[in-house]
This record gives sequence, structure tokens and C-alpha cells, in this order.
Amino acid sequence: MRMQPARNRLISVLDIGTTKISCFIARVEQDRGRGGWRPRIIGVGSHAARGVRAGGIVNMAEAESAIRAAVAKAERMADETVHRVTVNISCGQPESHMARAEVTLSGSEVREVDVKKVLHQARLRNRDPEGHVIHAIPVGYALDGNKGIADPRGMFGMRLGACLHFVTALAGPMRNLAMCVERCHLEIVGCVASPYAAGLSCLVEDETELGVTCIDMGGGQTGIALFAAGNLIHIIRDMHPANRHMIDMD
Repeated sequence: MRMQPARNRLISVLDIGTTKISCFIARVEQDRGRGGWRPRIIGVGSHAARGVRAGGIVNMAEAESAIRAAVAKAERMADETVHRVTVNISCGQPESHMARAEVTLSGSEVREVDVKKVLHQARLRNRDPEGHVIHAIPVGYALDGNKGIADPRGMFGMRLGACLHFVTALAGPMRNLAMCVERCHLEIVGCVASPYAAGLSCLVEDETELGVTCIDMGGGQTGIALFAAGNLIHIIRDMHPANRHMIDMD
């Protein structure tokens, strides 16, 4: 997720966990020291989770009440009102798979339209068309069989290939989660798989380039995100019942 620079733009994130629901509010500000833009946290709120199991909604009314309480605390601290949120996704048994596609070029310079065309073809090869797509991340391109190209634009070739990493989840649990959030008068503007979010928050660029595994151990389940060449390449969710609560009680 890339932030679009905007003065005083607010970003709100809702983390719906098994044991705790948290809301973070940040304001995008200009970084005068380094240039560009950066988020500054201005509000944080959390509340004990109710009506949630393994990241999924099991009681709509209880979960709605807990979400409202967490958001209200963050709003009071920030002195702002939240209308739109990005939500983490742990429910719906998220799965990873790759889709590859190739298009023929005329031998001229690869243009933006060529990249969009091959990515569109890769999206059509999603193996889980009935699932909800959380992420569709380009993880590499190939020109005339030469793999490992990060950005083919401006290069020349006859065949352009692309590999797209899909992270999908079951549609039912996703609809339940969306309905619960919408009942709190919040619009979901983005979703992020929980292990991916954990990796983005704690890994540095060198680690994701060289290859690293990030283990996201939550209160109700554990997720794993694999990174290589700067990209998320696989997610494993709920493959083992171990969680942070078990360690706390050991």
C-alpha cells in the first residue's frame, strides 16, 4: 500500500484480533528533514475483543460494540472523527498462489500499456475466482525468458512475462467482517493480510531483499509471511494452533 501525499491527510487502521481490537489514527505530514511525507500517530485506542474468533466474526453485535469502543478511544485521543479505515485480515483462511502470464511484443520498447496488459492476463489466471482477493502483487517479470526483472519498462524484447502473487480468502467470512465494520459507520478503503502487515512493520529493506520469514503470533492464531527479492512471496495462515495465548499460559 503506497500512501498518496496529501497535506493533513488522515489514515486510520483497524486491527481486529482474537483477544484485542485496536484502532490507530495517523496524520500524513511533510518530513522537512528527509523530504517527502511520513505518517505521525495521533490517536490509539484498544478494547478487549468480543464476538471474534481466529480473526473472524462469530457474534455481530458483540464485535460491533468492541470495534466502536476501540475507535471511539482513538478518536478522543486524536480529536478527529474516523470515517474510512484499512482493516487487517486474519479470517477466511487466507491462501497464497502464483499466476503467470505472457504476452507477445513487437520487439519495440516495453511500455506501461504492455505491463498492464500482461498483469491483466495474469489476473485472469487466478486459481480462486470465487475467493476474495486481498492482494495481487507483481513479484517479477521476464523478457524473452530472462527472469528476475523488477521493472521491464524501457527494455526491449519479443515476449513479456509476469508473475502475480495472489492472496485470497473465503468470501463468506470477508463479507461478515465487512458488514460488521460498516455497521460501525466506517468505510473499508483497504485490506491487508495480517502476516504481511507484520512484515511491513518490522522488517527492513535488506531483510526482504535477501529473504526472510516473519512469524506473526497473535492471541488466537499464528501466521507466517515469506519475503524475497523485496516482495511478499507466500503467506501461511492458521496452519498450527500455536498462539501467543498458549505461551502466556504455559
